[in-house]
Parts: sequence; C-alpha cells; structure tokens
Amino acid sequence: MANLSTTTKKNQYSHFDVSVPNEVHQADILFLPHDTIKTRGRKSRTYKYALTVVDIACRYKEAEPLSTKTASEVASAFERIYQRGGLRWPQLLQVDPGKEILVQY
Repeated sequence: MANLSTTTKKNQYSHFDVSVPNEVHQADILFLPHDTIKTRGRKSRTYKYALTVVDIACRYKEAEPLSTKTASEVASAFERIYQRGGLRWPQLLQVDPGKEILVQY
C-alpha cells in the first residue's frame, strides 16, 4: 500500500478581532432565483440579486433586493440599508473587488 501524506495549507485570510458595533461591515451581492414582485399601482419588478451587509461585531444583517448589479443601483441599495437605522455607516466596509461596488469617481 502506498504511503499517502496530506498537507494542509494554512489559511491566508486576515483575522479581525472586532467588538464594537458599526466598526467593520462586510458586504456582498448574492444571486437569487428570479423573484417577481407585484405591487399595487406599480409595474412588477424582477429581482435577480440581493445586496447583503453584515456587522462583524454583533452579526446584525441587512439585505436589499436588486434588479441589476449596476453601480448606481448598488449605491442606492447601500443608502436604503443605512437609512433604515439598523446599521450606521462603518469605519471600514469590506467588499470583494467586483465592478458593481468599486466605482471610479
């Protein structure tokens, strides 16, 4: 029988010890099964994505549905999430390097 050796690669991820709420948030865009929502007096909208934001210290979560992943729609979704009052703008917002979040001004 052959000798099998397994090596484990150490995690290269950063570790944050955050205990103060609204200090560090992480955000990402999730793909959804296509949900069509009909509302009175408005056209129905199909939501294909959701912007999610998590407070690292207390694990509080918020989400906002998106029809597209354009930078303007994502920016509006961030505004709506932070205007609701469950989260305040953090000192550090961690996101992946996707085009929809990283916008050139």
